[in-house]
Amino acid sequence: MGNLTPVIIPSTGSGPQRCATGQDLLAIAALGTAARQPVTQQDMRDAIEEIAGHLWVPAFDSLQAVVERLLRRGQLVASGGQAAHYLTTSSGLERLCRLLALDYSHPGCLISQVGMRLGMAFLDLIPAPRRRGYLQSSLHHCDRQLREWQRRSALCRAQGALGRRWLDQDGRRLGQERHMLQAMLADLA
Repeated sequence: MGNLTPVIIPSTGSGPQRCATGQDLLAIAALGTAARQPVTQQDMRDAIEEIAGHLWVPAFDSLQAVVERLLRRGQLVASGGQAAHYLTTSSGLERLCRLLALDYSHPGCLISQVGMRLGMAFLDLIPAPRRRGYLQSSLHHCDRQLREWQRRSALCRAQGALGRRWLDQDGRRLGQERHMLQAMLADLA
């Protein structure tokens, strides 16, 4: 991959940064899965289902279109003809780094949850300085979610006791995620 400088920085919202799309998430999954070993498109789709769980199961046609684009760009290579096996190239690993640097416009939404799961699944494939940047950015987004949770929690008077308990559980989950991200950052030090 050559000499890579960190490109993943916490988004402060001060400048325009492209938000991740479903196609970006497919590219992360395809490049990350094929970076570990030669895989078929079905292997890639299975990996997405394993990582994202019930949150997202993309159509096979969508994945195929992304794989074809990655092949044209030289970010994946194929071998084996009909039952092709794909492998990520060095430019594909660079692309994976750039994809992990994308912002998520709404941290609590589904695409962000899937993006976080995919990002963490393939974080070990990118250089340590970029891992640090990814974790810092994720921590920034988690803090933003916590602030939003606190705002919603303070304003939410319509909920009964059971709804309030569920909302409180959401806050505990965010706190645990924040603690985990801080621990992961400390491990990189």
